[in-house]
Amino acid sequence: MAPTFTSPSEKIEPGEAPLSVDLRASSFHPNPAILSKLTYSGGTSPNPKIQSSLSGSTLTLSAPLGTQAGETASIPVTISSGTHTIQGTVNVQVVSSSRPVATQKNPPQTEEVKRGQTATLNGAAGDDQWVNPFPGQALTITDAKAQSAPSGVTVTHTGSSISVSASSGAAIGAVNVVYHVEDATKDPKRTAAAIGQLRVTIYDVPAKPSAPSNPRAGDGTVTVSIKASADNGKPITNYQVTDGTHTVTTQSVGDVTIGGLTNGRSYSFTVRAQNADGWSEQSAASPAVTPYGNPTAVSGARISSSGNAPSDLTLSWNALSDPDGTGGGRATYHWRLNGGSWNDTTSTSAKVNNKGAGKYSFEIYASNPGGKNGPRATSNTVQVNDPPPPSPSVDLSKGDLKPGYTHSYTYDVTIHNFKANSSFSMQVHCNGSTLSTRTVNTDGSGYGHYHGNPNSSIEPWCGYPGAYVVVGGVQSSVQDWSK
Repeated sequence: MAPTFTSPSEKIEPGEAPLSVDLRASSFHPNPAILSKLTYSGGTSPNPKIQSSLSGSTLTLSAPLGTQAGETASIPVTISSGTHTIQGTVNVQVVSSSRPVATQKNPPQTEEVKRGQTATLNGAAGDDQWVNPFPGQALTITDAKAQSAPSGVTVTHTGSSISVSASSGAAIGAVNVVYHVEDATKDPKRTAAAIGQLRVTIYDVPAKPSAPSNPRAGDGTVTVSIKASADNGKPITNYQVTDGTHTVTTQSVGDVTIGGLTNGRSYSFTVRAQNADGWSEQSAASPAVTPYGNPTAVSGARISSSGNAPSDLTLSWNALSDPDGTGGGRATYHWRLNGGSWNDTTSTSAKVNNKGAGKYSFEIYASNPGGKNGPRATSNTVQVNDPPPPSPSVDLSKGDLKPGYTHSYTYDVTIHNFKANSSFSMQVHCNGSTLSTRTVNTDGSGYGHYHGNPNSSIEPWCGYPGAYVVVGGVQSSVQDWSK
């Protein structure tokens, strides 16, 4: 009787110790004596990427590092009992390594580079930076890309290093590089999971400061405001303000006062900043300013009204000359109406709208950029009166239809703007005749309403032209009720 053989399926990992497979365990014969004497031959892998060797009944299987998962082989073996010979196969598949993927020890690695230069991190994939699952087998950088970076930055790499180049016009900031390393298995899945991080800071001398602003003149002094400049990676230690002759060095931003100036002379200033890499470019110049004295009184202060309340008031005054009137620099005018709150403007006029009845005038004085104030001046006075009351009006419309008629109507009358809480006589007219006289009462607002009763035998009605009423001497419109 011939023996039988059940083909085993085995999985191996690249670079690991060889796997030993006992072929006798996959063989069968009902006679144990014959089973123990079975001999095996063959066992050579047809796939050169999978290595095999047969010794007795033991088939040894292995795959070198670099063999990719998915490689397979069906290895033929011959089984002989002495009287019978059969053929069998051993199925082998390479699977991904079960070792942990490479892991960066202290991400991110950090470097600095001055603008216009290149920083190279050698050993970016070295074992001092990575936990290598295959010690002694080098990790290899496969790609390196800037996940985020200022403009003007280029990232390149070799198998073991990463270089970050910052052009001379590159923006200051941090370059965050993400890269992958390949271990000895060269397994793409493992490479995709082995992620490294590199952070490179671009630095330089400070950025060119903005021009000094808000110049204010004093007696032989000028005070300007300076703003912090971008430090470009290194702390700023000094700011230097100068007009070319007079120079002040300070460690802080904000107001800087330059003394020893000549009153009546125009000055403008620039500023530069310093860090460990040196001085920045000089800023643009500040607006020119002249040391000055007190403004004079504002002349020509005049107020005018648009008419009855609610009235629009127009305030105007003469501009002060620079520097004789202002004392130097542009004047700011401060005005207030009837002792109210102060308002500021650099214009020579102002508007105040919707003012009620009363008398109005305003005070005004000038100040200059040095914070010096002139004396107060007062305008003329204008009188704003209440508007005249609205005229009384009488509105007439058709009331109810008279029972039994097709176009004969009682009178419906509404009056407005009459004397409040009063009674007024109403003459009712139709077709040239005065029909009767009725009474209309007003409420507290001067409003009144009369509505005729169609069921009253004495109620006036009209179905002809010439329908109108006169209330308190005020006539309504004349209407034709014949249609």
